[in-house]
Amino acid sequence: DDTGRKLIDRGREAYEALDFDDATTQFHDALIYFEAHPESAHSRWLADASFYLSLVSLQLGKSSTIPTAEVDFQNALIHNPNLTIDRKTYGAAIKKVFDRARKAVAARALGSIQVDSIPAGVNVTLRDQKLGVTPIDESISIPVGRHLLQFSKMGFKTAGVIVNVAKGQNLVRPILTKAEAFQQISSMFQTIGDLLNAPAVPPELVPEMQRLGARFWIVMNDTPVRTEISVWDHVANRHLAAGAMNAETFAHFIAS
Repeated sequence: DDTGRKLIDRGREAYEALDFDDATTQFHDALIYFEAHPESAHSRWLADASFYLSLVSLQLGKSSTIPTAEVDFQNALIHNPNLTIDRKTYGAAIKKVFDRARKAVAARALGSIQVDSIPAGVNVTLRDQKLGVTPIDESISIPVGRHLLQFSKMGFKTAGVIVNVAKGQNLVRPILTKAEAFQQISSMFQTIGDLLNAPAVPPELVPEMQRLGARFWIVMNDTPVRTEISVWDHVANRHLAAGAMNAETFAHFIAS
């Protein structure tokens, strides 16, 4: 879903056209959308929205807007600590507010997050950095404030959680739902053996494969002893291969 990203793009266009009222509306709407749909959010987009809201406030040239602008800069830096601002482009006054915001973020107290999920074995990302796979045993220390965590696992819909990290321990434990295509597979096949021996790609899966631009459907049943694998070509509508290999052969197969 690219609704939030499109709002960000329209906000940038309005800002560059000096239509600050429309820019403010677009960026606010983007943040509201991402709060309601964190699975569609991205840390960079959240940072951009807050960054531009700060710029809009400061462009208005009123001293009363400076505190709000500084808070927006802080929010932007929480989502993207690598943000910088060019004094030549934005001027000394805006650079000064930005530098104060950076110092304020650096001085914030730290909170700890403990990350788990249902099911386990989910990849967790914070600001494009992989934190590990759930359950993550070690607590992660980050500045207090609102942070976006993203969760992904094959066969499940991507999940996002915007967590308000406070001082002390914070538990994050989202529940992921199965992707529609995998739900269809589960309802069609009772065992992994049925799945491996399917004569063709189930027609219910073809639209999703077309959406992803995928031609081949690969099913693997990986055990400590051996790996069973089957491959189908849904464009040619034929079963290409099926077989089993031991763990050593499978490791070589993946490496190659």
